Amino acid sequence: MLSTPPFSVPSAVVGQPYACANDNPGTERAQAVFTKGFINFLYYFPAPTPDDKAFFSCAPLYYGAAILGTGLPFVACEFAGTGWAFESGLNLLDMTEAEAARWLRTKSGTVLELILLEATSNMVLAVRSIRPHPTFVSRLRRSLAQQRPSFSTSPAVLAAQAAALLHRRSCPGRLLDEATAYRSAVTQGESARIEHLLIH
Repeated sequence: MLSTPPFSVPSAVVGQPYACANDNPGTERAQAVFTKGFINFLYYFPAPTPDDKAFFSCAPLYYGAAILGTGLPFVACEFAGTGWAFESGLNLLDMTEAEAARWLRTKSGTVLELILLEATSNMVLAVRSIRPHPTFVSRLRRSLAQQRPSFSTSPAVLAAQAAALLHRRSCPGRLLDEATAYRSAVTQGESARIEHLLIH
């Protein structure tokens, strides 16, 4: 579990280890971390090449929020035209109730940061910042507001139900098909011009 309080997570710096420890080193996977700016979406990748890092930083990107059940939101991302996709559930139950309430109330400075990490060393290799579409943000916040009332007895129940939902999916890795998705047409050197297009 990533137990660092959301308002204590420092900014990711390329070339330095990420602030939160990797619970499963060496494994390719995605994980979402709540921050004061919104969410860090971590992608752990074993031994990525320089081309992988460059692609992560500047390739056109689709992202979306999929709600698979009451209080069960997921974030999904895919690099356009490549099939390189990753997804993660969101779990507010790792926080205290006060921390979760504060995060849900925070409305300003919303940034979705995609962070590429070397899966063994936990080193930050690339950081990509997106100003997410307001609909994406509001869907996640509404769903997360239902999470504690729905799963307050045990965080393990939440984790088990989320895992079961993904396991039953007929096409793993295509969660984005079920999401309200947007395309971020950002390329390297164009971070000041971020565009969003509702595609479905």
